[in-house]
Formats: sequence, structure tokens, C-alpha cells
Amino acid sequence: MSVLASQIPKATPRGPWGAFIAGALACVMAVALAQWPARWLAPLVRMVSDGRLHLMEAQGTVWQGSAYLALGDGSDRTAPLAWAQRLHWQLSPLGVTDWQLQLRRDSPVEARPWIWRIHWHPSGWQLTLSDIDWPLPTAWLAGLGTPWNTVQPDGVMRLRSQGWQWHPGRADRPASGELTLTLERFSTRLSSLRPLGDYRLRLHSASGLQVELSTLQGHLRMTGSGRWRNGRLQFQGEAWADQAQDETALSNLLHVLGPRIGAKTLLEVG
Repeated sequence: MSVLASQIPKATPRGPWGAFIAGALACVMAVALAQWPARWLAPLVRMVSDGRLHLMEAQGTVWQGSAYLALGDGSDRTAPLAWAQRLHWQLSPLGVTDWQLQLRRDSPVEARPWIWRIHWHPSGWQLTLSDIDWPLPTAWLAGLGTPWNTVQPDGVMRLRSQGWQWHPGRADRPASGELTLTLERFSTRLSSLRPLGDYRLRLHSASGLQVELSTLQGHLRMTGSGRWRNGRLQFQGEAWADQAQDETALSNLLHVLGPRIGAKTLLEVG
């Protein structure tokens, strides 16, 4: 036993050189992580959004950078359409399981940034959005492809969030709060009537995750509702001319929006 024991190599202390090398490697890794280029986010954003969202001309790092946000139709057939304003972001840790993402528009008018707080827990993760009221370019929607690229919408669009939380780990109630998209003074090249009206698309969680489309006022009336099922939107609605004398001026638009049944057009998604 003494002979075998003498042949087993004895553990030696790592010594100062081992500690130095470990510390140097840790510093190199920290610097490398801090310098991750922002362009690495582009393929991730494109993949997660199924090709609908694109980061164009990304600058800076993953943690603090900027890019033009573009909309696409999910295919490689058409080029995505970018928002004219550059979007700036800053990603920072709040703790081991909590992160904060701050989004700011590159605008001469001071606007409150949009704060996204990400919390990880054993059953999944939760995303909490701060309340905002942001104007968005209506023409930007043309990047989504059919039928938006034919409609070529114009008007004033605003995105509002109120107490919005997203927690996909809960199958019964994956979200809470409200997101609202309003389109005011909507017009299109497909109709001589200008403007056509004001509209509101509301996403809320009163009973599951639901979508409601309503007309606030206008020559074109639109209404509909839907909900998310198994990660996909199922929506049904209708569009029609408010007055009989407006049907001729709205005919081209109504044919583009969906199939006609009498004086109404069916709006369907999913």
C-alpha cells in the first residue's frame, strides 16, 4: 500500500500564477461580453419575429446601441421598410434574475423612454412594460406586405401601453393590462375620400388575450374581435361604407381588405 500511495501524484496549490491566469481570463471574457456588437442582435430579432421585425444599420453594442427598426412581410421577396427615426436601447442588469431594457426614439422632441423590465423565475419569465404614448409612422405599415403595401396608409398612429405585463408561462392568463393602437385621419390612395376616419385596435386580457377593432368615426366603418390561441391570432371582423353614397369611393379599398359579401367586406386573420 505504501508503494502505491507513493505513486499517486500529490495535489499542489495552484499558486500565484494560476490565480493570475484565472483572473486574466475572467477579465478578457468580461471585456468581450461588454463589446458584443449590436449587429449580432439583428438575426435574433428577425428569427424571433418570424421575419417581421428587422434591425437595420445597427451600431454600438448589444448592451447599448441603436438601429433603424424595419417591418417586413416575413419573406425574402421584398425589402423591409425602416422607420425614419433611429431607435436607441440600453440593456442593464438589475439583479441576478432581473434586467431592464430602455428604448428611446431619436427625436428632436423630448419623449419619455419605454422601459421593459424582464424577470426570470423557475416557472418561466415575465415582461413588464412602462406606460407610454408614442407616435408611430403610419406609412411604416406598408413594410408588412399584403394588403398594407397596396393600401399605402396615411394618417397619425399612436401606440399606448397601460399596466402591460406578459407572462407566457401562464396558459390561463398569459398577459395583463392593455395595449392600444389608434389610427387617426386615416387615408389611402385607393379612395378619394380623405380622411376615411379614426380607428382603435385594443389588446387586453379581460378574458384571455383578446383583440378588439372599433371605429371611432368616419366614412369607412370597421369592427371585429379575436383572441390568441396556441400562439396565433384568430380574428374576424367586417368593413363597410357608413353611407350608401360612399360605397363607390370605397369600393377599391373594400375589395383589397378581404372577400365581399353584399355591401360588407370580411376581415379575417388566422
